[in-house]
Amino acid sequence: MKVQIINKKSKLVELSSDWKRLNSLYNSKIFSCYDYIISVIDSKNYNLFILVVFDSSDRIISILPMHKKNNFLFFLNYEHSDYCEIIGPTQCLDKSFFQTIIKQNNLRGIIFNNLISPISNLNTFKSNSCSFLNLKKTKNFPSNFTHLVYRQRRRLSRILNKYNYTHQIIKYPENFPQSEINDIKNDMISRGIRPEKFMDNYMLNLIKSLYEKNILIISCVKDKRDKSLAISFVLEQDKTFYFWIDLFLNISMINIYNNISFIKEISEIKSAKFDFCRGIYNYKKQNFSPNEIDLYTSFLIKSKLIEEVRKINTKQRCVLWFTMSGAQDLKKDAERTYD
Repeated sequence: MKVQIINKKSKLVELSSDWKRLNSLYNSKIFSCYDYIISVIDSKNYNLFILVVFDSSDRIISILPMHKKNNFLFFLNYEHSDYCEIIGPTQCLDKSFFQTIIKQNNLRGIIFNNLISPISNLNTFKSNSCSFLNLKKTKNFPSNFTHLVYRQRRRLSRILNKYNYTHQIIKYPENFPQSEINDIKNDMISRGIRPEKFMDNYMLNLIKSLYEKNILIISCVKDKRDKSLAISFVLEQDKTFYFWIDLFLNISMINIYNNISFIKEISEIKSAKFDFCRGIYNYKKQNFSPNEIDLYTSFLIKSKLIEEVRKINTKQRCVLWFTMSGAQDLKKDAERTYD
């Protein structure tokens, strides 16, 4: 088994056909697809460390879309990618494989987060959960929510009928609603429900790039004056729609109205999977009762660092490692998991 490390974007073009082949073969989530990753790289100056694994006949069998930060390896854009994954089989990528990568490249460690399936023989903890629904096509919405009782389906209908708003799905080449996005984003920041760095220039550039590639579509709610009240960025992959990022003004039920309206409009066209991504929030459970799946973080740290912290408990160990790596969000996940 041979490994090639790619640290220049120009080299990725040569990988495109194999990358897309593996995406198709292993049913990759949108966040690991070639076009998504290229948009990620175009939008930010990453220290690329993409691992390409070859079999004995020099055929590419796995790709690990990583970058280096504080001498640790992370998935590209892991902070905003709700699912991360190794593209290809993981059986041959055992602990010794990653130990060799760490040793040969003088790394401090490798951290894989937002995994649906943890990597065997690595340190692992549950870090989050995600949820989804598979719904059939219907002209009688919400009859396709067959897992809900009548009272719950009736609630969805009431939310749609209660408000006199207009819903629309915006797709490229329609104009990208930059000013509306900024207005709602700034309103959320001023209300203190999002941090100051929410939707920074990097994320706005990434979103626009995905929009122009027809990977991302926009679900939007407007009032009678054509003012945007809520905007959801939805990633589209075949018959799967990922509710990725929601923006909304301080109006009761406006975000859930947007979600329900989008599901209704798509359901009238075709059967589809609606993925609510990371976080099992009350509005998702109460309104949709989706299927839930756990997400994991698997990691391997250089042996010297392990020896330094071997005597402390699991929570303290995870928190310390992620503090050293600069992964503050993973540190918080570890703190929540082991409380």
